[in-house]
Amino acid sequence: MLKLERYKDEKGLLPETKEILALCFVGVVGIQAIILIILFFLAVRVNTAASRKTTQVQLINGTTYYVSEKDQYWRYPSVLKSFVKQWLQLTFSWNNKIPGTNDSDKGIKIGSKKVPTAAYFASLLMEPQFGKATLNQLSDIISTEIFTGDAQATVIISYVSEPRQVRTNEWDIDVIATRLVVNQRSGKEDRIPFNKTFRVKAVEIQNATFGSDSSPFEMKVYDLRSAGLEIQAITDFIAPQ
Repeated sequence: MLKLERYKDEKGLLPETKEILALCFVGVVGIQAIILIILFFLAVRVNTAASRKTTQVQLINGTTYYVSEKDQYWRYPSVLKSFVKQWLQLTFSWNNKIPGTNDSDKGIKIGSKKVPTAAYFASLLMEPQFGKATLNQLSDIISTEIFTGDAQATVIISYVSEPRQVRTNEWDIDVIATRLVVNQRSGKEDRIPFNKTFRVKAVEIQNATFGSDSSPFEMKVYDLRSAGLEIQAITDFIAPQ
C-alpha cells in the first residue's frame, strides 16, 4: 500500500508541474510580445521624427520660423524673388531721406559723385567687384537734385519670374520693371524701362562678428545678406519667342 500511495502521489505531481511550466511559457511569450509592440511603437515615432522635413521654431520675442532640412545652398523660390525685389527697391528708390527715418541722406561718395545710402547698401547684395562697378554707373545717372529734395525716384515692379536653376547654387530670374523719376520743381517725370535677367548665386550665410554688440553698420550689412545670396550678373531680358 505504501508503494502504491507513493506512486499515486508522483502521478499527481507531474500534471501540476506541466501546467506551471506551460503558464510560465505563456507569460514569457506575452511579455516578449508586449516588448515587441513597445519597440515597434518607438521605432515608428523615431522614424516619423527623423523623416520630418519642417520644424517650427519660436524665438523668445514670439517670432515663429519654419526650418526645413535642406542643402546649405538650397533656397526657396520665394526667397530668391524677394531678394531681387529688395535689390530693385534699394537701388532705385531715391530721395533725400535715409529709408525708414526722417534723417537727411547726404549720400555716399563714389569718386567725385554720390549715390543714396540705400543704393550703396544694395551694392552689398552683389558680387563685390560687380557691386563696385554698379555704384560707379549709378553715380553717373543720379542727379544732385535727389539730395536737395527737388527730385525723387522709385521703381514699379510689374513682373518677377519664377527662378530657373542653371547650376547647383545659381538661378536666373527675369524682371520687368519701370524706373520712375520725378522732378519736384519742374514737374517733369521720366519712366524708364528696366527689363533685366538677374543671375543670383547662393553663398555662405554670415553672422555679425560681435553679435548684438556689433556696430549698426555691421548689423545692417549682415542683415541684408542674411538670405545668403549674391547677384552675379544683370543682363537684358530677352522675351521668349
